[in-house]
Amino acid sequence: MTIYLDPASLPTLNQLMHFTKESEDKETARIFGFSRFKLPEKITEQYNNIHFVEIKNNRPTEDIFTILDQYPEKLELDLHLNIAHSIQLFHPILQYRFKHPDRISIKSLNLYDDGTMEYVDLEKEENKDIKSAIKKAEKQLSDYLLTGKINFDNPTLARYVWQSQYPVKYHFLSTEYFEKAEFLQPLKTYLAGKYQKMDWSAYEKLSPEQQTFYLKLVGFSDETKQLFHTEQTKFIFTGTTTWEGNTDIREYYAKQQLNLLKHFTHSEGDLFIGDQYKIYFKGHPRGGDINDYILKHAKDITNIPANISFEILMMTGLLPDKVGGVASSLYFSLPKEKISHIIFTSNKKIKNKEDALNDPYVRVMLRLGMIDKSQIIFWDSLKQL
Repeated sequence: MTIYLDPASLPTLNQLMHFTKESEDKETARIFGFSRFKLPEKITEQYNNIHFVEIKNNRPTEDIFTILDQYPEKLELDLHLNIAHSIQLFHPILQYRFKHPDRISIKSLNLYDDGTMEYVDLEKEENKDIKSAIKKAEKQLSDYLLTGKINFDNPTLARYVWQSQYPVKYHFLSTEYFEKAEFLQPLKTYLAGKYQKMDWSAYEKLSPEQQTFYLKLVGFSDETKQLFHTEQTKFIFTGTTTWEGNTDIREYYAKQQLNLLKHFTHSEGDLFIGDQYKIYFKGHPRGGDINDYILKHAKDITNIPANISFEILMMTGLLPDKVGGVASSLYFSLPKEKISHIIFTSNKKIKNKEDALNDPYVRVMLRLGMIDKSQIIFWDSLKQL
């Protein structure tokens, strides 16, 4: 049985690529648990043993127990999980194993980066004793698998010790980070041979039939593709969201992004890109009312559906001439020459340039050479247009 679980987007794109490559196999039992993607019925009805489970609080619901009960024979599980949430996603499966120890075994683990979260968290480990933290995390993972109790002194490094228990392959958004972060060399050595970079060229290697299959899975329609059929040079503005429910905070995020967009597209803007571009907006998948506000108030802008992952444009050769906007994981995979400006959201901890240089998100971008110190721009430093 193959189980795909992800509360985000990036791992799902990779997991669906794995499914696409195995799509001729109609008999293997599969469970899908995605928060941001719904597979088309026209595809899923072609398979005999396909099941779906909801993800709540970053773990599958107990409905997964009912699904596993349908397979009374011994099951070898091929698990595909989000790295940042791997402990939580694994927890219900572990609970089920406690009840059926002779029936459930773990054949393999494939773990995929959630996005920038993993790198920001690793950056915070710079002054820690990485080697001893790895040893302790191994012991605590072993205890977790025996007791089911989640108790890790260092939850960040605990994500990277699964190979002490199971065959594992890590799929990283940036393998370069592990090369450039000297303090992580003990972890890089520990993971040797167990990780690889996410392959955005995998789509090109699919057969035409598989490519069509994959695009249907990720919801990339011909109508969306048509949006990019223009002779004009193209600029995509990338938005963000907030997990705050407070209306005032959400409106602040919307207005700040609208002002930022104006700085890119108005001649009096600090980031003006020129008049030659067709302007696109790519909102955050969880932007909702924030995206709606920007689209309502922005002029002459083409909307890319928020549920379409930017990485799909990379795969299908539809990258624009320039991209700019709020910092996110998509910039990790973009060629540097495509990046106009990356803007950071402001918070209470960051009041000046020195504070910014100590922000782990900024430090990751600097370490990877995606920006230099002169390019650190926070949205509240820009005048209102």
